[in-house]
Amino acid sequence: MSKIPGAVYSDQFAAWLNTLGAIPVVLLVCGFIVYLKKPNHYSIPYINTSTLTFSSISLIAGGGGQIELHFSIFMVVAMLAYYENISLVIVMTTIFAVQHFGGYFLRPEIVFGTDEFSFLMVCIHALFLVLTSTATILLIHSSKKIKAAVEDTERNRRIDFANHVAERVMGASTQIIQVVDELTANAGQTKASSEQIAISVEGISSGTDHQVQGLEESLRAMEEMSL
Repeated sequence: MSKIPGAVYSDQFAAWLNTLGAIPVVLLVCGFIVYLKKPNHYSIPYINTSTLTFSSISLIAGGGGQIELHFSIFMVVAMLAYYENISLVIVMTTIFAVQHFGGYFLRPEIVFGTDEFSFLMVCIHALFLVLTSTATILLIHSSKKIKAAVEDTERNRRIDFANHVAERVMGASTQIIQVVDELTANAGQTKASSEQIAISVEGISSGTDHQVQGLEESLRAMEEMSL
């Protein structure tokens, strides 16, 4: 396969190279603007995915489609694994697939560096891309399952702890209620005893009054006899 000289390549595909070079810059600026307006906007991961993907495409095209530069694709896959989002990997894979097959039929020189690139090699490139993306998707899926299991375990542990605390609180509340009932009963008994004592005191006082009256009558009788 014959390679196109660098000067000829740059002149012949200048419009394509400039366009592919501008796309990631525009996407980066758009992502930054969205981030300033709303840092947690849902579109930011997708904009970053497109920026990284088109940066790799621009790098490949700017380097004359050298096979070595195609390894930047795997760098993009590794970066996207950070998000742990399967849909982002699918978006990236789709863009690269369109680049490879669309470039093969339209401008193979800016993707593979020559117009005589074998379609079988295109399929092999696509196969490696799909396998890498599939492995990344499986890794993300497995990681999410593990995290979900850990979160379920932690949630169950917290629920068990909360139930244990609630049972302890309920037990303590029951004991407090029992103590209050006993104090109330003792207070009732104390009141009854106080009332009984008061009645007894009144009886003793009444008896004392009768004795005093009897003594006074005896004294008057003795005075009368002495006269």
